[in-house]
Amino acid sequence: TPGQRTEPDAKGSAVFLRALGVPVNALVLETLSRNTSENARFVEQKLVAMKAKHILLVTSAYHMPRSVRWFAGSQARITPAASDQEVIPTDFTVLRLVPSAHALTRSTDAIKEYLGIWGMGLQQRLQS
Repeated sequence: TPGQRTEPDAKGSAVFLRALGVPVNALVLETLSRNTSENARFVEQKLVAMKAKHILLVTSAYHMPRSVRWFAGSQARITPAASDQEVIPTDFTVLRLVPSAHALTRSTDAIKEYLGIWGMGLQQRLQS
């Protein structure tokens, strides 16, 4: 089904990080969450149990601002680490004015993130 994940992102990331030499005991994988809010809550439970003082928060660069906000209440110190970064060309050509599927995808991702940040703020206000 389109949009349905078959394997949590954490598992694929763990394979990649292990290949780079990151020790297994340095990884905290959370594979049950369905959204960023759940991910932050589930990871925080693991961090408290581990008495972790510092974590490296790895996620996409465009998703980092919202992720950092969710993890801001963590007892551990959070260091953001973007897992990707796209270089945006600065030279101007007429073809850059023509819409592309890639630009539409980026716009969709940006709108989702802004709505997520807005929803997160609303949820936090309702809980206080």
